[in-house]
Amino acid sequence: ATPATIVLVDEAGERSFIFEMGAASDFQAAHCLQQLDLFARSRFLLFGYYALVPGWDEQLPEIFARVRATCCRTALDAAGNASAWRRVAVRRA
Repeated sequence: ATPATIVLVDEAGERSFIFEMGAASDFQAAHCLQQLDLFARSRFLLFGYYALVPGWDEQLPEIFARVRATCCRTALDAAGNASAWRRVAVRRA
């Protein structure tokens, strides 16, 4: 199933989030790395909300480096853990 997020907003504007990982919990770097030819024909890879799924922050540096090597640009929507985002940003190709 596709991951889903529900945002609940109370009267004061305070937001609460409910997240279901779905199939994203099975994500592995190999899923992207096996498709490098597709990225070579693409202009952008946008990866979002990676900090919600354990292990993604460890895999993204390699994914981004290999995808960038195909001349495909990468972008990261870093909602979540800022320290994990720094690890990904620093390990640039």
